[in-house]
Amino acid sequence: MSFQQSKVLIVDDNPTNIKVLFDMLNHSSFKVSIAKSGEDALSKVQMVLPDLILLDVMMPGIDGFETCRRLKVNPKTQEIPIIFLSALDEVINKVKAFDVGGVDYITKPFHTEEVLARVKNQLAFQAAKASIHTALEKEKELGELKTRFVSMTSHEFRTPLTTILSSAELLEKYSNKLAEEKKIQHLHRIQTSVKHMTELLNNVLLIGKAEAGKLQYRPVAVNLSQFCSDLVEELQLSSGNNHTIAFHEEGEYKTACLDEKLLLYIFSNLLSNAIKYSPEGGTVNFDLNFQLEKVIFRVQDQGIGIPAAEQDQLFNSFHRASNVGTISGTGLGLAIVKKAVDLHQGEIAVKSEVGVGTTFIVTLPSNKIGIDN
Repeated sequence: MSFQQSKVLIVDDNPTNIKVLFDMLNHSSFKVSIAKSGEDALSKVQMVLPDLILLDVMMPGIDGFETCRRLKVNPKTQEIPIIFLSALDEVINKVKAFDVGGVDYITKPFHTEEVLARVKNQLAFQAAKASIHTALEKEKELGELKTRFVSMTSHEFRTPLTTILSSAELLEKYSNKLAEEKKIQHLHRIQTSVKHMTELLNNVLLIGKAEAGKLQYRPVAVNLSQFCSDLVEELQLSSGNNHTIAFHEEGEYKTACLDEKLLLYIFSNLLSNAIKYSPEGGTVNFDLNFQLEKVIFRVQDQGIGIPAAEQDQLFNSFHRASNVGTISGTGLGLAIVKKAVDLHQGEIAVKSEVGVGTTFIVTLPSNKIGIDN
């Protein structure tokens, strides 16, 4: 295990002890700092937190026991392991050292090899403890995500499944009595519900890949002007005449090297959301701006907006704003959008005001190829 980045604070008033300890630790590639009193130590740890403290007991001013006690009642420093170094070898002193929060006690005169071994042992223990803590936090986070996933899917699947079941039963029992138009209507309801469930499953698979770091970035030459025009046309058709998508573009370059699949997810999601959360008859503006080293996309709606207090949570999995009401959604879309933007080494920003509308601005490196003729 490497300790090259570990910071050790030596707290001792004896110049000889300081030199021996400093030379030993420095030779082993530790980052070493020195304090010559308890007060000095308390001051220095506020500026740079050490990973471990070697603390003498008998010093002018406050002694090592009191110094340790003060460090352990401070939330900022209470987790720093402290090894006592002292000429006091009575059991009562050792017991007191552990009572005030020390993790080890070495009696002077000490052997440098022993001190080094104990320092490394404590740092290895702290690293293992931190690793376990991180794993437990991750497990807790995954547990919460699973709970939210089960809750979300049970809710989101219930409506389409009910629709499929009821339409299928009607077609089975009353097919000979239903008009052709009614049969087609029920078939369309089934198809729409299946499509909704498929999109939900795809989102779950995508966020799973993204969280596991398996969402791949495969850039190809993309005519962004054509890409955006085709996407707008497709979404305009699917939304009927209820909304208008106004597409505008600026700049010379038309083709860039980006991941087309991820681009499709980013902007189909942002535009679909803009439509979904806008009033009927509203206009969604979609702007494409080619610049020298980047491409800027802008999606603006005049919809319900996002509460200011919730905007920093927008890209968290399963998060949905408190004002969405009965509008359906999974809370997964924007989380995947953020992952897709990150894979492009781009940025996404949001400006929103409740009752006024929302604007998403996506900036991607242009990786420009040229002007299409």
